[in-house]
Amino acid sequence: MLGLRRLTFMLVPALVFAMGLGMISATPAQALEVATTVLRVDYPGVLPVSRLDLKPDDLGSAGAILADEDNQTTGNFLGMRFATAFVTTTPETLDQTLSEILTDAPQLLVVMARARDLLKITDRAGAKALVINASARGPALRDAECRANLLHVAPSDLMMADAVVQFAMWKQWRRIFLIQGSNPADHALGDAYRRAITKFGAQCG
Repeated sequence: MLGLRRLTFMLVPALVFAMGLGMISATPAQALEVATTVLRVDYPGVLPVSRLDLKPDDLGSAGAILADEDNQTTGNFLGMRFATAFVTTTPETLDQTLSEILTDAPQLLVVMARARDLLKITDRAGAKALVINASARGPALRDAECRANLLHVAPSDLMMADAVVQFAMWKQWRRIFLIQGSNPADHALGDAYRRAITKFGAQCG
């Protein structure tokens, strides 16, 4: 998953680079600066069972740094400058942190937060910034709760479940034994897998 997130942060500035080519051709003497802020909201939680599931301290920032270095290589030839700031906060200090971020007026705001906080951030950003969802997987975020200034680069639970079940069917593993936890997020993920199992003609149980 860390590799996926790093790839995400490499793709985001590349997208802006493509969008900005027209601006550069119109004003060749003026450099275009792409200002991005990566905002990660850290939530309290218990340690995972396996050390392999521990989140690294530089989750999000490592990908942002690599993206800047990679995109600046091309940007140097085209008069573009990529500047990315990385900010961590907690749910309790999110409002104050977001106010400080919006004061700096970044064009892109990459957010790693749960669905409720993601929507709060998106609504407050409004037309000031394009918000990029880099972690929240809720299907509703891509449907009824989506916003005009919100772009998703993280796959949803439905996408992930579809991929797993399609791989199982390709391997001819047609009978799937599904174990579901008791938390609301577990129920939502279980529903996503049951939907995929039915969609691709597998059997559950």
